[in-house]
Amino acid sequence: LGATDDFATTRVAGIAGRFRWAHPGIRLQVKAGSSLSVAAWAETGEVDLAVMPVEANQVRHDDLPLWTDQLEFIQAIDAEPLGDQPVPLVTFGEHCFYGRIASTLLDEAGIAYEEVLQSASTAGVRAAVSAGFGISLMNRGFMTPDQCLWSGSERVATPPAVHYVVRAARLPLTAAEQSLVAELRG
Repeated sequence: LGATDDFATTRVAGIAGRFRWAHPGIRLQVKAGSSLSVAAWAETGEVDLAVMPVEANQVRHDDLPLWTDQLEFIQAIDAEPLGDQPVPLVTFGEHCFYGRIASTLLDEAGIAYEEVLQSASTAGVRAAVSAGFGISLMNRGFMTPDQCLWSGSERVATPPAVHYVVRAARLPLTAAEQSLVAELRG
């Protein structure tokens, strides 16, 4: 199972445990990475199933939908106003499409920005934002109590929603894969 960091760190342990208990003869391995890496693993067959966020126009007819989450520009609640300085942008790195979306939205709004931190981990991005190091485009569901919507959000177009899907390397799914997908959806 390939999964993005956010899913692997929040949900996979419980799912993997239930799956192993229900299917003791099947060896389940989990590989976590960035969204673009996970998509590539599914394409090459490096993983049998991939859980990942995709943009609406990237959802395939054979993807299995899980849930949808809204992207938002997030900042620390106590962040200082930036004045005329470029917006400090915290991203998930070059192997995640969120940074590309953030750059496009900021460019279209004519807002200067500087990428100040790249972290492939959700925890790293959240920590940097919570510390006031910069803003980030991330899932609304990733927000922590010490974070809020970026005060400059009204100057940019509304970010898109992301669709979490399960993508199979091969179809049809085996009985074990169908069971795992049921656990992922459950």
